[in-house]
Amino acid sequence: MGVEDMFAGRIGLQGFSRGCFARRKAAPDLDGACRYALQFLGVEPSGRVLAACRTISDAMNEFAARRGVEPAYHNRHHVIDTLMASASLLRVSLTRGWMSPDNAMTCIVAMAGHDMFHDGAVNTPERNLELVAAEAVEKCLKKHMFSQDEISTIRQVILSTDPINQRELRTSKREWHESVLQSMCHICGDSDVFASCLPEIGEYLAKELNSEWNFIQSNNLFAPDSLEGRRIFLESISNFSDPAVELGLPLVVFEQLQRLYPIPEAVTQKGDSPTRG
Repeated sequence: MGVEDMFAGRIGLQGFSRGCFARRKAAPDLDGACRYALQFLGVEPSGRVLAACRTISDAMNEFAARRGVEPAYHNRHHVIDTLMASASLLRVSLTRGWMSPDNAMTCIVAMAGHDMFHDGAVNTPERNLELVAAEAVEKCLKKHMFSQDEISTIRQVILSTDPINQRELRTSKREWHESVLQSMCHICGDSDVFASCLPEIGEYLAKELNSEWNFIQSNNLFAPDSLEGRRIFLESISNFSDPAVELGLPLVVFEQLQRLYPIPEAVTQKGDSPTRG
């Protein structure tokens, strides 16, 4: 990546961060975000895709209305952040010929519902929150005549956003885009933490996550918004997808790590903070 490319990537990431803040000044428009993401890709979505996104959005809006107060971090604004990130990463993939338009649209549908009915609780080793989301999205897709193969793919992508699954995916990363499904899962995993990886908006989101997890802080050695917690989180995101590398995300993460205080080795052996997703 040349100097001009790095500069352009940095400007783009700064604009993304500003957009995250700006959107939070208004009520979340999840269906509008889905439409914008699809438009940004430059693909012509089918009626089924648009209808599925609308059904998912409506169900999430109803869920939020019933709750009254959404989780501080895992709310509809977070979902919109991931949709905007997905659109940016998928557009690179489409431009490079790494993914088909159908695969890209599948990722948008998956990210629209990847945290469906999230109640703000911490995930279990059984990936219970992703399972809830996958099953809820599956019901929405069946209303719009999605095939079982399509549903299975979207289900796998949603389940892959679990932090444990992402660690396994990134650890075993081989040649990027060796498997289309692996590439889709990798991009969606990057999308899930994209905003959190950036300075300013990432630090704001760490505070929101800390607020969401407040009830378990007695068991959490490093709060997400502490210097130690921030450092652990940023170091946990390894092997970014090739589109994320093109956009300059790893460089921005590296620069943040250089500014954070090191953690004594004796402290890191005591335990890590829960991971976000």
